[in-house]
Amino acid sequence: MVEQLDLFIQSIKEEEPKKNSDSLGLTPRQWALYRLIKERSEFGLRTTQELAAKSIEGYVWNNDEICHDHCPAIWSDINAINNSNLDKLIISDNFVYWIGSKEETEEYLDKLWNALEPRLNRYWKFLKKIKRDGQGQLLSRSGNPITEESSARDFIEAFINEK
Repeated sequence: MVEQLDLFIQSIKEEEPKKNSDSLGLTPRQWALYRLIKERSEFGLRTTQELAAKSIEGYVWNNDEICHDHCPAIWSDINAINNSNLDKLIISDNFVYWIGSKEETEEYLDKLWNALEPRLNRYWKFLKKIKRDGQGQLLSRSGNPITEESSARDFIEAFINEK
């Protein structure tokens, strides 16, 4: 019994705190990005990805013309900031960042919802179809009763039968 407890105790590892992070879980680079965007937003200015990459140490700007996102680390840090317990929300639009007014923020959320809603509708329709697999049917797709003489299937088949 003592040997089992020793194995158990050895298997427990204390989680080490992230290096260079604070109580909100943000790194110094993320705090620097937040401060840059917040300070510029207070003056009505927006922060481009290029400005952020060149202003804050730790970001690497990719000058390649065929590159879509020239500094993916900034997007990663924006997500970390927005998912933290900070009160402000950073709006991002085409690699430009700012903290908006109430109206701008609501407009941004509407834009996110409009992009997400069709996918969610499609997801729920697909899930509903999958869950109907194997259920019995009383009526065919055309609304006629299913009888032994009809060519309709008695049960819903949502998947291809494996051969």
